Amino acid sequence: MLKYVACLCLFPYAATARIGETLQQCESRYGPSTALKIEAETAVYSFTKGPYSIAATVWKGTVHSLLISKRSGHAVGISQELTEAEWETFFEANRGQSLWIKKLTDSKNYGFWELSDQSRKAVYELRTHILLFTTREYSAKSASDKAALDKATLRGF
Repeated sequence: MLKYVACLCLFPYAATARIGETLQQCESRYGPSTALKIEAETAVYSFTKGPYSIAATVWKGTVHSLLISKRSGHAVGISQELTEAEWETFFEANRGQSLWIKKLTDSKNYGFWELSDQSRKAVYELRTHILLFTTREYSAKSASDKAALDKATLRGF
């Protein structure tokens, strides 16, 4: 328990990215977005908060997907590995009322988690140190959109 309290003191809860927030809440938390990409019914806003880069995908008025990385001072585009305290803080901020469950996998490149109520998923890419949180609903939408794009791209082959 003391370890958990220390984590919250080192990384203020108010500085963490959260699924379910509105764009206005994100801007209040991180300041103005540094970039915007609009695709159909989604918009991706980029934020910088301290050493963290955050890409928040807004769909249906709230954040449904977050990409979080910790910038490295060594090279552009290279992320630093997250510390245990950072992990705990980001996962706690994005769990709602459920608990994260690590999914067993044979992947040596990714770590997978899902909330006990199955409403959200998390993926961590070990090579790039990028952490993704997404809602189940948005994940299904993204898979459906990709399948439709693949089908359209392959039409006529």
